[in-house]
Parts: sequence; structure tokens; C-alpha cells
Amino acid sequence: MEFERALFRVHERTLLSDGCLKSQKPLLIISSFIFALCVVVLSLLHISYVNVSSCIPQVLDYQLAPLKNLSMQSSNYSVLLPQDELLRIYILDSAHAEPTAVGIAGQDSSTLLAAEQSAAFASYRFSRRLEVFALPEDIRESHSFKSYNLTVPSGCFAGTGVGRFLLQHLVGFDTIMINELLWTFGEGSIENLDSHERWVWRAESMDPFLKPDNFFLLVLWKLQILFSAVLAFFLLSTVTGLFIRITISSSAILLFPLHNCLRRWGFETPSEDLLMRSFPWIGIQVAQFNSQNKPLRPLVLAHLGVVFVFYFIYIASHFAWTILLYPWSTPEDLEDSVYAYVALVELFHLIFIRTRLSIAYLPRILGSLLIWFHVYLFSFCYGFSYLALLTTCAGSIAACMFFIVRYETVALRGNPFHPDTPSHENPRMAYMPMMSPLWTVELAPLWTAFFPVSSRETFSNGQMALIRGEPPDLESQPGSGMNDTSPLTQLTSRQPQTHHDPS
Repeated sequence: MEFERALFRVHERTLLSDGCLKSQKPLLIISSFIFALCVVVLSLLHISYVNVSSCIPQVLDYQLAPLKNLSMQSSNYSVLLPQDELLRIYILDSAHAEPTAVGIAGQDSSTLLAAEQSAAFASYRFSRRLEVFALPEDIRESHSFKSYNLTVPSGCFAGTGVGRFLLQHLVGFDTIMINELLWTFGEGSIENLDSHERWVWRAESMDPFLKPDNFFLLVLWKLQILFSAVLAFFLLSTVTGLFIRITISSSAILLFPLHNCLRRWGFETPSEDLLMRSFPWIGIQVAQFNSQNKPLRPLVLAHLGVVFVFYFIYIASHFAWTILLYPWSTPEDLEDSVYAYVALVELFHLIFIRTRLSIAYLPRILGSLLIWFHVYLFSFCYGFSYLALLTTCAGSIAACMFFIVRYETVALRGNPFHPDTPSHENPRMAYMPMMSPLWTVELAPLWTAFFPVSSRETFSNGQMALIRGEPPDLESQPGSGMNDTSPLTQLTSRQPQTHHDPS
């Protein structure tokens, strides 16, 4: 309970500050506009470039096929590029849509004019065989592995000047080239020669993205994607929430040695009793050490040790889930960005979401956005993942700001005595049964983070009065526990019957 009250003070002071009050509505408008813009741009880019191969087949037909004396419009591109050969692809700034309009592209050597290399907006290396791709350059040259240079005009991907500008400076060509090459050859290894980022797909790894023709198998495939997305949401949100709770609760121990240092250096500080009352789950332990004149060092090290160990558990779980949930190639640092997004959402929810309607609907909206992101990620071989994550973040910010403006700030500035208004005595409008009298001071155990919360109507007036610190007439409250002879009810009837969900 005191843990919730400590968080409520942060919630109240932040939302009622002048800077926050002035920026809430502008941030809501800006985030909503960015979300709508991201949805439109993502839809257009996805329809145009994901699971599409149009430019690379033309380049192969016009530039590579003549070098090998093969006819144009070849239907089997594995004949054009055996597994022991490589391609170097340079994307040049050109409004021409036809690849034949670009210079001396397609020459059978590992060299290209320096002027054209420097003018390339992006350059890639591709091979159908990972082992050939991974060989050092000097070994490939000593064993006479062939490497062909191809140049692609940016107009082949976007016909307008605005489209080329967006691709060259904002979107990039990675996603486009990966889809072009993979849906042309069906497998291969790709490297961006500028960023040195690599992506690898084998033929069998492409099978999950080939939609089955059978309707029943198609439904099973969709259900599998949905289950994987829900599982990813559950694992990411729960473990991140548990880690944030442990970090916040245990890191409060640092305030006590900091308070002692400031006092010794002559700074004016509040009394230590105030710190103990503000953080009673730590204060009761500090008081025990002070009463026995023992140093706080073992207690501080114990709490920091818990944070340290849980941090490595948190990081290790992310490494494990990266392999289990994202087994194929993804953009660099995408998983870390997803974990950071989830951590920020969990921290925001822990501090700022306190009214009934916010608790009822905002988690569902944020959860739906995260599940949608994973459904998109799992449904396509290589989509615009970062843009999808940006869309998810913008939608989350817009949803959070809507509930802050519409409910949280209004509640703080409204009637403080209304039963549905968060206050210091009643800091969150969601409750759960109190199953131990120790929860009035100590933190509830971790399993309570998975226990469903209830509204105030679930509990009696006497139980709600205990939350507000009022001594109720327990004998007149039906269901208060005075006439219940169960051991659990006898244990808790002398203590408040509800407490706030710590998660």
C-alpha cells in the first residue's frame, strides 16, 4: 500500500506541474498526427515493396544475362547466378526506371568506376550460398570466385522525385533489396556494404512465409502467428513489469545512505523518520538496524544484489527470447528497441494509470498495439519492421496522452472526495483481496502481479473504509469477516481487507 502511495506522489506532482499541463494537449495532437501518418506510409510502402520482386529480375535480364550469353527474361534465375558466384549491387540516383539506362553496369569483374561507387546511395553484396558469402575477400580471389557488378537506378523503385527522396534519405533501401533478392532467388545472404549489416535466409526458412493454398492450413498458419504474437506480448510485458517493480522497490534503499552522507556534509535534509514512513517496506528494515546500532552496509548490499541478479536474469531472458521469438533475420537492434519500448510502457503504466477507465481500457489498447506489431513481424519474411515499431510507439503515445488528458489530469483536478478519484489514501482505483496482514507494511509477493484486480464494488463499505484509514463498524458490515471462522479470515479481519495491485 505504501509503495502505491509513494508512486502516487510522483504521479500527482508530475501531472499537475505547469510544464506538463501545458504540453499534454499539444503532445496528444502531435502523436495522433504522427500515428496516422505512419499508418498511411507503412501501408503504401508495404503494398509496394514487401513480398515483391520487380527491379532485380530486370537488372539480371538486362545486365547479367548478356555477360553469360543467356537469353533475357529467364524464368530460372538460379541459372544466371550459381551458388559459387556473388553479386555487388549499387543503387544510383537516376530517374530512369529501366536498368539499361545506367552506365557500364554489369561488367564481369570486381571493379566499378570509383565515381559510380561514390555516387551510389546504397551498395550490397549477395550470394546464394552462405559459405561462399562468409569467405574473406582474398580467399575468394585466390580461388577465382566470380563477382559481378550490377547498378540499379533509384527510379526503378520510385518513379517520382519525392518517392526517390524518401527512399534515399528516410526509408532506406535495405527492406526493398532484401525482398527483391529473396523473392527472386528464394534464399541467400545479403550484406549492406555501408553499414556492414547482414541478413541470412535459407530455402527452408522461407517456407513459413509461403502461404498455403489449402484454406484449413491457412487458418492454422494465421492462428499460429496470433498465438506467437500473444506469447511474445505476455513474456515481454510480465518479465519487464516484474523487473521494474523489483528495481524500484529495492533501489529505495539508496536513499538512506545518501541521506546520511548529505547530513554529514552539512546539507539540510528531511528527517530519517520521514524517509522511513515514505518507504515503509525499507524503513522497517532500516529501523531494525538502527535500533541495534548496526551499519546499513549489509542491507544496502543485499538489496543491490537482488537488483543486480534480476538484471542479469532480465537480460538473459531477452537473449533467449530473441532466439525463440525472432529466429530469422531482423533489422539490427530491433529486439533491443522492442524491449526498451515495453519497459517504458510498463513504467508509465505503473506510475500514471490510476483511474478506473484508464485501468480498464488503456492496457488493452497498448497490448493490442504490441500484439499487432508482432503479428506484422511474424507474417512477412522481411517487412518494414522499424516503421511498424514506430507506428506502435506513436499509437501508444497517443493513447497514453488521451487517457492522461481525458481522465488522469481531470481526476487530479476534480473533487478529491469522490470515491472514484485517486488520492493519497486511495492511490489507484483497482484492488485485490488482502491475504496477509504483513502487506500493510511489506510489499506483496511477486505472484500478486498476476492476480486479477477488481473494482471497488467488489468489496464492502467497511473494507473500503479501511483503505481510507477510517475505523469501520465491522460488525455491521456483511461479509467483513467478523463472523467467518476460516483461518484466513480470522487472520485478516484485524487488518485492511484490500490493498492496491502493486503491479
